[in-house]
Amino acid sequence: MVNIPKRNKSKDNPYILGFNEIKNTYTVEFVDNLKVIHKIEISEVVYQALDKFEL
Repeated sequence: MVNIPKRNKSKDNPYILGFNEIKNTYTVEFVDNLKVIHKIEISEVVYQALDKFEL
């Protein structure tokens, strides 16, 4: 995984954006209301949109 600059996260909607150089995929990781961690692949367009709106 590529190290992405650390940014402030909203306590109401915390998530972590990532990029895997080997697979060339973008991911978002978050915890649901049952405290289960989910890591899903997203498209580059979605990644750029999320990256733009991060705090």
